[in-house]
Amino acid sequence: MQYASFYSDAVVGCTLADPCMLAAIVNRESGGQNILQEGMAPGLNCGVGVCQITAGVSWTEIASPSYPGIPGSLLDPKTNLYVAAHYFLEPALERFPDNHVAAFAAYNLGSSGVSTELAEGLSPDSWTTGNNYGASVFQDWINFVAASIGENVDWASYKG
Repeated sequence: MQYASFYSDAVVGCTLADPCMLAAIVNRESGGQNILQEGMAPGLNCGVGVCQITAGVSWTEIASPSYPGIPGSLLDPKTNLYVAAHYFLEPALERFPDNHVAAFAAYNLGSSGVSTELAEGLSPDSWTTGNNYGASVFQDWINFVAASIGENVDWASYKG
């Protein structure tokens, strides 16, 4: 909830990504903590910020990792959410417009990895963190959307 006001701003200009999707990603990636990835030294492959961005991070200033062409530090939640929405989530949703689980899995694994999984007849979560990243984020997204309109989801009758 501490970043709730930032989610809507972060998706401005996106056509597919919505604020609840970002909230679901933050929930899965960092539980709302604005941190460098636990157990990793700052630098290559270390997740950064609330969305735990790893790909393309510039570590020129080790205390203030950034994303090329974007002003500010990825440790600023607003910057982190903007980069996550525009450079990772929106492209994944464009690549998998009819499969949200695959799109969310691509946030974790990358679109090419998910495409390979699907081409091999595998679940889009086969190679994701915990083998359930896409499904987990999907479930949180639906729950967050429902909560935002004062509803509860009946998962017992869901046929995914």
